[in-house]
Amino acid sequence: MSTWFKSSKTGNATSGTKTAEDPPRRTPTDSSYYDCHGVVNHVKDPNARSWHYARDVRAQVQAAGPPASSPAKGRYPSDYWNHGNEVPNLSVPKPYMHVPINPGQTKPFQRPTPSGAHRAVYNDNDRAKVDVIYHDPNKPIPAGSKFRPFSKADYVPKASTAAATHQPARR
Repeated sequence: MSTWFKSSKTGNATSGTKTAEDPPRRTPTDSSYYDCHGVVNHVKDPNARSWHYARDVRAQVQAAGPPASSPAKGRYPSDYWNHGNEVPNLSVPKPYMHVPINPGQTKPFQRPTPSGAHRAVYNDNDRAKVDVIYHDPNKPIPAGSKFRPFSKADYVPKASTAAATHQPARR
């Protein structure tokens, strides 16, 4: 198993699944957000979380630089080489670009910050449309790869004040 995606209980990984001690889901909410199904961006980060405000993700995508001129590993923004085949229902049109997400920030990802498990996927010609994906620790590592496949995060719209309920957010 890759050390990048072990459970957060080990304390030795960069990304993983939140433990049972985590706080309950935020519901209802007055802000839209992306829910990464309990998979935190960095398990070594004591403030790691498994969700991102949609406004932060959109701001990071808008502020991200031009696509990397070289496909060298670790350069972002970069082409999303998986072409969406392993992540069903992406809403953005091809060609896909992707960039790591900085939790709780509007500034775009830059090295030497570790990239973590969460990515924003977008088309460079229309950065207003964004999906969030994450390396899924519940999926096996494919042959010939070092990383787990991606899954798509749920977009959870903000609750309107007229329709706010105390029902859990959709999963």
